[in-house]
Amino acid sequence: MGDRELHPPSWRYRLVRRTRRYRDTRGWGRLADFVAARGMSGRFRVANGSFIHEGDVSDLIDRELYLRGGYEDQKISLFLSRVPSDRRTSILDVGANVGTHTLPFARTFAQVHAFEPNPEVVRKLRQNVALNDNLNVAIHPCGLSDERAERTFYSVPSKHNPGLGTFSSVEQYDVPLDAVDRLEVVEGDGYLESLGVERVDAIKVDVQGYEHRVLAGLRRTLEHNRPYVWIEYGAATRDALKDGNTFRAMFPYPIDLFLFAYVTHGCVHATQLVDVQRRTTLPFGDYLVVPRP
Repeated sequence: MGDRELHPPSWRYRLVRRTRRYRDTRGWGRLADFVAARGMSGRFRVANGSFIHEGDVSDLIDRELYLRGGYEDQKISLFLSRVPSDRRTSILDVGANVGTHTLPFARTFAQVHAFEPNPEVVRKLRQNVALNDNLNVAIHPCGLSDERAERTFYSVPSKHNPGLGTFSSVEQYDVPLDAVDRLEVVEGDGYLESLGVERVDAIKVDVQGYEHRVLAGLRRTLEHNRPYVWIEYGAATRDALKDGNTFRAMFPYPIDLFLFAYVTHGCVHATQLVDVQRRTTLPFGDYLVVPRP
């Protein structure tokens, strides 16, 4: 990276970044917010481990990438640790955003198919993928659904997190959704078949309440491949799926279900998987679907 690195003008941001090795220590986040106040702007291009990221600290996810050196790193590592080494041919990253998960997936899977319909976010996704060499990433600027159509795309009136866009019209934030565009969705199974994608070993789907439509459109893919699935379960998703039994019924194969739980051990924060197979009421959060043998 060397002289290619670019940092925000604020020395406060640069100082916090230097302490990122302690990011999982209790109190680090509050201290980071105090020293490097939210709402500032500044372009950056930095190496986070083996990945190069570029962005602006005014964006909430970019800010995390700069200050912490990653985004949801523990969840990503935990997810990848559960996918067997012989099940790493291809993965679908549905709701790829700016590539926070796409990039580490590309170091583990032979092929990543990244789906992101938001034109503003796709631009940044392409930029981050291009900055990193030898990544087998195919970017698809469309959404996945159970039909091919042009659908209303909603967002929230915040310039700080464009990744909150969704095709779901269910109110799920502290502020109302705004209809901002009409964007393309494609029927998942048919689209993958048109690409010649025959094997899908894993799926990550985080689309702000549209997850059930994504899964419905991938029914044949799920049945044929029995993939490992990382899925977000929020207010809009629960509104559609109602309870844990309906959630499990979206998968046409026997599964075990785990919640990514945030825990504290002494002064260190950690993420662990909690078995929720027998629970009917599921709390909001991210879940790992593991196919049974």
